[in-house]
Amino acid sequence: MKKSHEPILGAYRNNWYNEDYLDLLAKRLRLSEVKDVLDVGCGKFHWTSLLVKYLNENTYVTGIDINPLTYEEISKLDDKRIRFIEGNSEELPFKDNSFDMVTCQTLLIHLKDPIITLKEMNRVLRNNGLICISEPNNLSQSIFRNSYNINENLEERNLRIIEKMKSEEKKIIYGNGDNSLGELVPILLEEAGFKNINCYVNDKMNIMKPPYESNEEKSKIEMLKNLVTNYPYELSESEIKEIEEVNEMIKNQEFVAYNPTMLFISTGRKIEE
Repeated sequence: MKKSHEPILGAYRNNWYNEDYLDLLAKRLRLSEVKDVLDVGCGKFHWTSLLVKYLNENTYVTGIDINPLTYEEISKLDDKRIRFIEGNSEELPFKDNSFDMVTCQTLLIHLKDPIITLKEMNRVLRNNGLICISEPNNLSQSIFRNSYNINENLEERNLRIIEKMKSEEKKIIYGNGDNSLGELVPILLEEAGFKNINCYVNDKMNIMKPPYESNEEKSKIEMLKNLVTNYPYELSESEIKEIEEVNEMIKNQEFVAYNPTMLFISTGRKIEE
């Protein structure tokens, strides 16, 4: 069973995108024309739940994840067009040419060899089928200045960035994936045999405005509160300090602007010669 971010991220994942950005993405990808979708590494369907409203009412979505869902979790799904199957992304239990669209969100960053999964996603796609991958560059967040580090000098900023790089390198060395491969996904798609490859950058910036009354702000507060103790991988000293400082600002009812959600949406098509 893979290490899960669900205990800390939870509902926060539902707020990674601005709604008008998803509207534009759905038009670009013509999601209303898709007939059946496979969500690989679906978790608890946070990504699917955002996409499903753009799909045709007769479109079905299959989610597959190595971590099982309980009967109660499955029964809570609002849309009955969604079904769940437990399985491994590197050996998808579906026949060739089974889906019009295959997608995933923050899956490849946890895989030692994402090409294996991408080739499996290619295999189960029909000819001219769409692949849509949402993956982050988490390292880039350390470069941005935010409410809690706005007064850092150059030496302090460099130290924070280097610590983040070392933390991510350790994850790669241990075979737990690359936490910042988002902008590399188009290269991986080409290597896995996809054509007509494009890449878009998410436009979401995280802002907290007292008294933090929205559901989005509440989910962020809950995530930040538990981040240090529940994060499944080792955090650097500077990362822990940043999280603690943001939590202190929230406790003091301050305006907080922090890390943009650096997600790269990479797409391609399976084009058989």
